[in-house]
Amino acid sequence: MSDHLRASLAEDNKTSTPMSLLSDEMPCSTAIFDGMNPGEAAKGTFVRDSSINSGSSSHILPPPIFTSSTDRGSLATEKPSTKHSEGNWVGALHIAAQKGHPRILRILLQHGVDCNQKDGEGLTPLIHSIISNHEDMLSSLIQNGARVCETDKHSRNALHWAVLQRREVLLEVLLKHCSGDQRVVEGRDSDGKTPLHTAVDIGFEAGVCILLEYGADLNARAEMH
Repeated sequence: MSDHLRASLAEDNKTSTPMSLLSDEMPCSTAIFDGMNPGEAAKGTFVRDSSINSGSSSHILPPPIFTSSTDRGSLATEKPSTKHSEGNWVGALHIAAQKGHPRILRILLQHGVDCNQKDGEGLTPLIHSIISNHEDMLSSLIQNGARVCETDKHSRNALHWAVLQRREVLLEVLLKHCSGDQRVVEGRDSDGKTPLHTAVDIGFEAGVCILLEYGADLNARAEMH
């Protein structure tokens, strides 16, 4: 290698840095952070643009704009929803009546629990005992003040539920308890149907006979839907 070539190479090594070489090879904007303080780095991206004719120009690009939490990727810190369904809850007495725990039910009643408390769907412990077909639970609740007339969110009382569940024995127990109270026997649900209408509608023949025996009105009219 000639002395002239060695001198030329040495001079290039003094004036060239890896970053300047990269800038020469890449005429597009190159992001560098030399001399930037942390505040500048947080606000945006510092860019040295070597493609501008007047020489080199430095400017800071604004930080990216996220339009949704999905855009943030791993930076998203969404919290799980804490909302709960308002209709999805029951009390201790509802569970005891539903599961058929007579001793537990008595303990709860002795401690003053409301035997007509409604769950999230408007069902009383008495209605739960009907759905689960627990005659002993139903009798205990009635003896402790459970009311047959209490209705759920669809205005169905305990007689409606005994009919819907085809509980012949329970239906008769309930009717004996509220005998003479036509407000209960003729109670109407949100569709305007009495327990008798409901029994006819679902084809519960035994229920129809029991209701008529206890004075259900044959002439009561149901609303058409």
